Amino acid sequence: MEYARLSYPKWPVLTCPALAGFGCPLTIVSGILILAFIGFVLLGVIFVLDVIFCIMAAVKAGRGELWKYPLTIPFLKAKPDSSGTA
Repeated sequence: MEYARLSYPKWPVLTCPALAGFGCPLTIVSGILILAFIGFVLLGVIFVLDVIFCIMAAVKAGRGELWKYPLTIPFLKAKPDSSGTA
């Protein structure tokens, strides 16, 4: 660290790009860490919601009702049979 402070006035043309180049990987690493932290938080939220939705589905199934899971994309759709149920 002492070397950078002493060489800065002598070679500002070389030192400034070097310091900027050192800052870029730090920015990328900090961005990845932030995304990883957000991912861990979202993973916990998704787990809690999954447990809640499974309990709600079990209660509805126990009553004989059909229940659509929220926040899902319907990739596969069932065709109703002759009795009118899915």
